[in-house]
Amino acid sequence: MARIVVTRPSGRESALVERLRAAGHEPLHVPLVALEPVGDDPIDVDGYDWIVLTSVTGARELRRRMRGRPSRVAAIGPITAEAFGGADLVPETSTQEGLVAAFPPEPGRVLFAGAENARRLLPDALEADVVVLYRTVELTPLEWPNCDLVVLASPSAARALGRVERATPVVSIGPILAVPGMRALLDGARGRGIPVVAVSPIVGGASLQPPAAEMMAGLGHAVDVTGVAEIYRGFIDTLLIDGADAARAPLIEEMGIRPIVTNTIMRDDASRTALARRLLDALSVTTDA
Repeated sequence: MARIVVTRPSGRESALVERLRAAGHEPLHVPLVALEPVGDDPIDVDGYDWIVLTSVTGARELRRRMRGRPSRVAAIGPITAEAFGGADLVPETSTQEGLVAAFPPEPGRVLFAGAENARRLLPDALEADVVVLYRTVELTPLEWPNCDLVVLASPSAARALGRVERATPVVSIGPILAVPGMRALLDGARGRGIPVVAVSPIVGGASLQPPAAEMMAGLGHAVDVTGVAEIYRGFIDTLLIDGADAARAPLIEEMGIRPIVTNTIMRDDASRTALARRLLDALSVTTDA
């Protein structure tokens, strides 16, 4: 049993805490970020053809401040839709790109309700009005518990943890993307034609090193290779997946990522070498394409 610190904001930690506890671990909640509402003024949704929500917090805040009755609601995923009380449109792929693709042509007048500094892809694509409902604030805890592991789910939490003067092992749903400057580095690499290839840590709907699967589920991600692809979408060109997940390769391809089916489970030196060679082959193919 491991003592695992969960750093999600207060009120958003319960699903992950419960899954970790069910897996036999001892979860400890120490929030490193807080979600702060921006204003209390009523938001009139009358006159809009669509309301667009991309987070649970945004859904809850809009319900709190909304005046009028929305004509139709689009939510980025089922958890966000549930937080609002239902939605008329939920895309199969829970990303802004997936939601834009699911929208009907000429959607009319659209209101995008979300976080401060949220991605602009969706409101720009739909020519939507934008209302800022909340912001993320980094926290510095006064005390830090003895623990075996810390779970990070956002770059903001990673920055906050950097101010904690304790050496603690860390695991992140997006460990590479949580490194400061990594997103810009990957964007720059792809912009210069340098390939980015990843290997899925999820095989057959399960993680090879627990508690990754419990954490992905607790954070609302699909625990399969498509969930991994969604997290890294826009940053990688190719994703190596295990043969057990071959049937999901077309779904990954629809996200704009080239899937390569191979044996990704490293049981011995021979399998490790084979996977390394497959990675090099993927880099070569991606470069030549």
